[in-house]
Amino acid sequence: MVPRYGAVGAAWGWVLLNAGYLLVGAQFLYKRTLPLEKWHWYWQDVALPIVAAGLTAFATKWLIPTPAGHIGQTFLLLTSAALIFLSAVVAASYVKNQFSLSIMKAINVAFSHTR
Repeated sequence: MVPRYGAVGAAWGWVLLNAGYLLVGAQFLYKRTLPLEKWHWYWQDVALPIVAAGLTAFATKWLIPTPAGHIGQTFLLLTSAALIFLSAVVAASYVKNQFSLSIMKAINVAFSHTR
C-alpha cells in the first residue's frame, strides 16, 4: 500500500493489521483460554474505550475552533490527543485500574522520599 498511497497507505495497513489481530487473533485466544470472558473483554476493554475516544475526537473537532497559526494548531493537536487518550483510559476498566495503581505508587514513592 505504501508505494501506491504513501504514508496514508502505511497508516491504513497498520490499522488493518491491528484490526485483524483484534478480530481474528482474539477469537483463537478466547476459544481455548477464557471462552466466557470474550464478550466482556470486547465490550469493556475494546468497545467502550473506542467509543469514548471517538466521541472525544468528535467533540474536539466540532467544539474547539481551529487556530490559524502552526503553533496554535500544534497546541490544539496535542491537547486533543491528550483528551482522547485520557477518555479512552477512563473508559477502559483494566487500564483505569492499572493507571490508578501506578499513580498511587508514584505518590507513595514521592512521599516516602520526603520523610
